[in-house]
Amino acid sequence: MSVSDGSGYGFGDDGGGDDAFGGFEGEQGGTRKVSGAFGFGGGGDEEHDEFANMSMTFGDGDDIPVDDEYAVEQERHPSVSDDVAGEWLQQKESEVVKRLGDILPRKFRLTTTDVRVLAERKSFNNRLRVLRKRGEGNYRSNTTLKDLKIGRVLGEGNFGKVMVCTPTASGKKKKFPAYMALKMQHKRDMVKDKKELQHVRDEKNLMYCMESRFLVGCVEYFMDKQNLYFLLELCNAGEMWSIIQQAPRQRLPPAHVKFWLAQVLCAFEYMHNLDIAYRDLKPENLLVDFYGNVKITDFGFAKRITDITWTMCGTPDYMAPEIIQQRGHNHAVDWWAYGVLAFELASGRPPFDCENQLQMFKLIQTCKYKFPSYFTEPQKEMIAQFLVVDTSDRLGSHVHKGIEKLKALKYFAGIDFDAMIKGKAKSPYKVKSKNAGDVSNFDKYDEPMIKWYGDGPDKYGESFAGF
Repeated sequence: MSVSDGSGYGFGDDGGGDDAFGGFEGEQGGTRKVSGAFGFGGGGDEEHDEFANMSMTFGDGDDIPVDDEYAVEQERHPSVSDDVAGEWLQQKESEVVKRLGDILPRKFRLTTTDVRVLAERKSFNNRLRVLRKRGEGNYRSNTTLKDLKIGRVLGEGNFGKVMVCTPTASGKKKKFPAYMALKMQHKRDMVKDKKELQHVRDEKNLMYCMESRFLVGCVEYFMDKQNLYFLLELCNAGEMWSIIQQAPRQRLPPAHVKFWLAQVLCAFEYMHNLDIAYRDLKPENLLVDFYGNVKITDFGFAKRITDITWTMCGTPDYMAPEIIQQRGHNHAVDWWAYGVLAFELASGRPPFDCENQLQMFKLIQTCKYKFPSYFTEPQKEMIAQFLVVDTSDRLGSHVHKGIEKLKALKYFAGIDFDAMIKGKAKSPYKVKSKNAGDVSNFDKYDEPMIKWYGDGPDKYGESFAGF
């Protein structure tokens, strides 16, 4: 049914391309594209031009004023018309996006008066501005491997590897956490594929700007002459896919499923409030931390969407009908995938599981599936409202008056979402780890051979501005 490297820290070696799901042969249940937890890979996304001519405006909750470049240009050249000055600013912003990625703050789709959401949007926009300043100033982090004590390898891929690490004395001065995951990626492999390079850059931007207890955090990013390094939050209980495989009959206890689905809901609430569509939900992209909490990882397909987008991407079992039919899609694809996840966490198999991929796509487009006899009525009622072909009728769509309707579902009775958002909800899952740094849940690999390629001429320097 599914494939995984078993590490929870795999790499997205799918080869890129617009049809990011392409090349799947029908095995039992259909194979999956494993972009890999903590992966920075992903299929090609050609849609960044939609941001090229977007004027920089700030959304709700951001008290930072719009750049004064427009006014400055008019002051320097009083005879310049508004249209000419506007074109000048648009051209400059287009150059910023082309070089640094989608880092221009802009107005959010939906207005809100929610204090928490306003604060999250403000923080996101503030970090976007930091990224722009770093990029335009040729920022270079002063972090090196000397700040870290490298432990065992957690996963390997074509582009590099992931290792557990702890801070040295100098790392502690930088207030690094006690345990982290260090992802190393080779520059030479990424510069060969501009799309891959773009995805790494865009994912780095999003990971730096997002801050939620329901997403794997990015502690730091830095580089030397040969490699990129990402210091990530360590989730040592492992990957959800592996937890499912180890469960009796591959069925997770109902209490675990409900708790983790509630946390994924909170993750989507956070991302969607920032206009970010995730677009690659699956058990392989969910990690569990030492306290039994689930966190979303691998943002290779995540994208800020204000209307609709057209790229075909994701994992076949989890693709929404509108992606398969190339009708254009928005954040509603995440709620379709959410329904698929709810089904798989409880049963061990996705609802449209099929030996032939083309047949699976037909089942998805006609929404033909059967519930196992042991599913409860509230459970079936919830999933059925997400697995709806018409996006206007799909639960989670903006026409359904927001996230509160989802939290009020009968299925979630007993879940205190306010406590969960504050980090005060206790997970029912008991982690089998001695401490937060115990990585015995991961497969063993050969010991890492890591060398720091320090300062000096960098032939890849121009391709990694802002790193």
